[in-house]
Amino acid sequence: MKQKILTSIIMLLVFIGCVEPQVETKENIEKKEQKTFIWDTNTTIIIPKTEYDKIMQEYIQKNYSKQVKTYKWKQKQKKIRKAKRLRRVKKLKRQQALKLKREKEELKRVKELKRIKRLRKEEKLKKQAKLKRVQKIKLQRKIKNNTVVINKLMWQNNKKTKIIIKDWKSSKQYCKSLLLGNFSNWRLATQDELKELYNNKEKLKYIKSSYYWSSDTVQEYKIQEWNVYAFNINFSDGYINYTNKKKYNYTICVRNIQ
Repeated sequence: MKQKILTSIIMLLVFIGCVEPQVETKENIEKKEQKTFIWDTNTTIIIPKTEYDKIMQEYIQKNYSKQVKTYKWKQKQKKIRKAKRLRRVKKLKRQQALKLKREKEELKRVKELKRIKRLRKEEKLKKQAKLKRVQKIKLQRKIKNNTVVINKLMWQNNKKTKIIIKDWKSSKQYCKSLLLGNFSNWRLATQDELKELYNNKEKLKYIKSSYYWSSDTVQEYKIQEWNVYAFNINFSDGYINYTNKKKYNYTICVRNIQ
């Protein structure tokens, strides 16, 4: 808009005659074609337009090539950084995967150890149970082979009943300390218990046809010296007698079944 206004003003002045029109001469054309090239702050060179254009083209091309190189270098660096980042990420993932694998292996190992421990414990318990059963069977056999039960009383029934001959006090002490069939509550039988045993003597494997001590003492008479006598029973005929406690007779022990 301003350019149009200026042009119209100049044409008006030329028309009036205030300003002479400039004619394009060869010198003016050469001056117009010349360009000012600033070499540095202190040097100014005027060169032709064609040469100026050539210099500017070279300058632009040179700068463009630098920019291209810079751009390519930056892109290359960017790719390198990206590749490094990817490598770091991959390495981190590998480490995490390896850690997870190790944790799984450790968990599996712990589970396997627990399983083995449980199996060993079960096997140990089975062995203990089996041993207990065997011991129980052995004990039952031992009880069966060495004892006999008659009317809720368990009687000693082994070879010692035919061998052991003691006085009354030693017989009582022997029964008290006897451990047979895993039982320890043995005692010397009473007179009535020996009578009952005589009536079932066919159940006994080992019995001597002789006198056996009872735990009952003779207290019918008030004479003091009669306290040194105790009753015994003859298993040949069932005769009940009393004998001095210092004399020797056979011994058989009995216990109550609870």
